[in-house]
Amino acid sequence: MKVLVTGGAGFLGSFVVRELLEAGHEPVVLDIHAPAAGGTRVPFVQGGIEDVDLLLGTVERHAVDRVIHLAG
Repeated sequence: MKVLVTGGAGFLGSFVVRELLEAGHEPVVLDIHAPAAGGTRVPFVQGGIEDVDLLLGTVERHAVDRVIHLAG
């Protein structure tokens, strides 16, 4: 399953992304900050959740099935 994780580059988000990978899912990260070094195993979109066009475009482009919202 493809899962969009908003705030996925942060402390909690990066943990959730690792857990999703271990469970066999395909996470996609949307965050205003770039992921830490080594965080390139998943697709990353830089931007904020307030950019509705970017958010909806990311969901459509990556064929996201679920969203885990952790962005502040």
